[in-house]
Amino acid sequence: MEAAIAVLSALVAVRSYYINTIVPEPYLDEVFHIPQALSYCANNFTTWDPKLTTPAGLYLLSYPLSYLHLCTPSALRALNGLGLSLLLPLIVYRIRQTSDPAAAHTAFNTALFPLLSFFSSLYYTDIWSTIWILCAVLAVQRNRPWAAGVFCWTALWFRQTNIVWTAMLAGTHLVTRLHAANRAKDEDDMVTLRDPVWSRSTLSNFLTTPQSLAAVALANPFTTAAAALPFMLPLGSFAYFLHWNAGTIVLGDATAHVAGVHLPQLFYFTLFAAFFSWPLYLRHLLPTARALLTPVTAVGTLLVAAAIWGNTVLHPYLMADNRHYTFYLFRRVLLPLGVFMAPVYYGAAAVQSAVLAAAGGKKDAVKTSWVLLYLAATAATLCSAPLVEPRYFILPWVLWRLQTKPAAAERWAETVWFLVVGVGTTWVFLNWDFTAGWEAEEGMGRVQRFMW
Repeated sequence: MEAAIAVLSALVAVRSYYINTIVPEPYLDEVFHIPQALSYCANNFTTWDPKLTTPAGLYLLSYPLSYLHLCTPSALRALNGLGLSLLLPLIVYRIRQTSDPAAAHTAFNTALFPLLSFFSSLYYTDIWSTIWILCAVLAVQRNRPWAAGVFCWTALWFRQTNIVWTAMLAGTHLVTRLHAANRAKDEDDMVTLRDPVWSRSTLSNFLTTPQSLAAVALANPFTTAAAALPFMLPLGSFAYFLHWNAGTIVLGDATAHVAGVHLPQLFYFTLFAAFFSWPLYLRHLLPTARALLTPVTAVGTLLVAAAIWGNTVLHPYLMADNRHYTFYLFRRVLLPLGVFMAPVYYGAAAVQSAVLAAAGGKKDAVKTSWVLLYLAATAATLCSAPLVEPRYFILPWVLWRLQTKPAAAERWAETVWFLVVGVGTTWVFLNWDFTAGWEAEEGMGRVQRFMW
């Protein structure tokens, strides 16, 4: 693990050096984040930029730098680099070390994930938001629910949508406790709990698993209440936040981030996961293709096509901001193809599910209850957002990846692929600058750069 951290630290240091040298001034969202952090460093806690959409966690975390007189753009960015190269891989390693002989490699690859590694050299909220949720995952795994509640509460200070992952982790802890409570009963008092491993799950389990868990919860009210209690801090705090914020989840720039229903976000995520995790997909392609030759596939594909036809949301930022890769992906691929992408999305989702089903042995295989909680949380996070933003896909991908068990060759292919994508996108960011169309833009800087 020490070698992995050393390599990650070196990679982050090199990337940060070039970014701080070539792009020393705040860029894009940093234009809002860095001045706000500087206000906090100057003990000015009453000034708030109305364009900021997330809470003050990142700025509070940066505040100790003021005592060292290090509140500069490069030092603020370095805080993310420290989190990515040291804390995040250590947490992932601890999560995986009991079930994965290659836990160190998994931790290394997770930190190497191109979106995480790229934003570790800029001052964005994504790194620490991910870290706190992963801390909560570890706490739930180690049966430390009160610590998990505190970590989830902390995560809300970095991104308020982390309430969804808080609910998922509370559900995960509850399911674990319900399984234990049901096993402890006499055979005559036990409730039939239908929670098979994902590889043996069927469509009927989408109904029978929640129903049986609800029955066990009702039969064990004290266990249910005790399992939920540690998460009342983040859940109650979020409820108060909604009351304080006039019932809306967004802090600033609310008119551009109105929540709604955007089902194709799930399809974009399947494409996102397939692009980054194709080394894990290859051995599952043919078996999944054979398994998809059923009428269910035809119905599912038609439903996906219907969602694309009737619920594609084109946010003004997505269609106007040519500094993001999604601008070109939508204009040149996804929109022209439209409903013809439905089989691709459906197939990508099926392979992603197959990778999950192949993970683990008898003791650590993925349960249907975890998959259902994960799907619900992912849908709640993504399908309520009108803007297609790759950074929203980070936590869904990380939590999915932590459940997989790729072979050694797949892990090394993933490592190489992440390095290629990471180096390539960093090089594009630093060298393919442009000004066309942004000459009159104030506050963003005249020179623009391509990024996620």
